[in-house]
Amino acid sequence: MSQSLAQISLSRKQAGSSLIVSMIMLVVLMMMGVGAIVMSNTQYRVAGNFQFQNLAMAAAESALSQAENWVALNHSDPNLITRVPGCTRRAPGLMPTQ
Repeated sequence: MSQSLAQISLSRKQAGSSLIVSMIMLVVLMMMGVGAIVMSNTQYRVAGNFQFQNLAMAAAESALSQAENWVALNHSDPNLITRVPGCTRRAPGLMPTQ
């Protein structure tokens, strides 16, 4: 009978340890969930920045193309000079004088 009391005492100690182990596992799972949410938020921001970068690059290329077309159309205007400071030589198609 003394052995059965020892087994009962041991099972009570194990019941307390199972609570601790389950709480530790719950904390680990919670930390993994928080990490996944943070990583997802970071990837969302990276994707947004990448999209903004592509949009800015497309706008810059469009502006460059429009400037090239403007220069091509206005290259024969004698009032256009270069943007180089100190340059008095007239060059076709760069900047109108005032």
